[in-house]
Amino acid sequence: MPGKGWWALVLAIGLAIAVRAVVLVRSPEGVRVDFATYYNAGARFAAGEYENLYDPESAVDGRRPLDWPRVHRYAGFPLSAALFTPLGLLGPEAALPVFKATCAAAFIAAMFVLYAGFLRRGDAVWRSPAGLAIAGAVGLLYEPAWLTLRNGGQATALATLCFALFAYFYVDRRAVVAALFLVAAVFLKPLFALGGVVFLVSRDWRFVRPAVLWGLALVLASVILLGWHTQVEWFRTAALLGGTRTVSWKANASVPGLFIDYWAALGTNRVGIFASTPSPRRHLPAGMSMVVGLYHLALMAGFVVLSLRVRSGTGPLRLKRQQLVTLALLLPLLWGTVIWRHYLLFLLVPLTFLAARWSRLPFGMRLGMGLFLLATFAASNRLTDFVGRLFYVNTPWEAAAVALYASASMLVVLALVVRYRRGIVYFPVRPAMRVRRVRSSVERVA
Repeated sequence: MPGKGWWALVLAIGLAIAVRAVVLVRSPEGVRVDFATYYNAGARFAAGEYENLYDPESAVDGRRPLDWPRVHRYAGFPLSAALFTPLGLLGPEAALPVFKATCAAAFIAAMFVLYAGFLRRGDAVWRSPAGLAIAGAVGLLYEPAWLTLRNGGQATALATLCFALFAYFYVDRRAVVAALFLVAAVFLKPLFALGGVVFLVSRDWRFVRPAVLWGLALVLASVILLGWHTQVEWFRTAALLGGTRTVSWKANASVPGLFIDYWAALGTNRVGIFASTPSPRRHLPAGMSMVVGLYHLALMAGFVVLSLRVRSGTGPLRLKRQQLVTLALLLPLLWGTVIWRHYLLFLLVPLTFLAARWSRLPFGMRLGMGLFLLATFAASNRLTDFVGRLFYVNTPWEAAAVALYASASMLVVLALVVRYRRGIVYFPVRPAMRVRRVRSSVERVA
């Protein structure tokens, strides 16, 4: 296709992204879903009712909270609720499109940061209009991003922009600014504090020190402004939401969810997956908790080894830093027993790292990336509802099919990490390891 044709395609894709964003922003869809959580948190913060920030059913400025009595708990760090104060100053009808538009802008900005910061510095194909069209098409079809808007807006989109900026500045060796954006993302999504293990094990003290200082400064500000009681309530909420639990298979994309969803779906004895009674069981038996615990133990051990391998590797510093960012994002996503489908949006960062070296990727990695992108279409509510109508969980095989469908995207990611454990973004293997590998091959031939 001539150059003008590619630019026309880029323009068409950009227009399609804009149209899809505008349609979802203007839609009332989501006002009774996740939006209510952020709206209530912002309203409580604006009213100075900090002590009730983690009590979802408490009154907000003398009124019932939005979406009462089905409201979800706010899970972000206490001070992060200040970001949603503007929502609480508006009525729900006015705040919904404002929040959705903010999330759409954050997603588009994150795509721009990743494309300009990594893809254009990678393979030559990305510096062409054809590369821009491909990157735009991925953004247009990446369902986890649009799920954030269908849910009424999500802090996930804001955290994704923070992760993109963190990756850009960290790889560019600007540790202080990178640490600020990572801490900001963690305050929105506390699960990702677990990724700090990667930087501790790799002994990147130049980055760890400012990250700790930024974190302590924000914690201190939160205690001074909001009081100690609010911090204690957040710890209790984090312990409650971070434990081993069951949620609907339609919402959970985690690897442990493969076992949990199977057990929960099979244990309901329902005629159909959408039958109203009985509801899924919430408390896991000791055996299931032990399976999840063994998985966590193996996962942490593997990521410690991978982090040490990056530290001792001899590859280019830029690629090693991309590797550390990748591990820091993947560890929490592979760890969580509940990974909401829109959390897959965070994986745009490591996917960009890989795409920037596309011509050097082995076929298996390219195939895996394609399978992952295909699996992310499970974030489409229409597709997932269609799959739900296909299965009647009367047999173990049907329960397994539902569990595999829900966890497919993260299972692909785990398989890629295991298969390409010597470097998920492909920095060179250490010479000593290469020598040992050659010697073993010679001995086998002999």
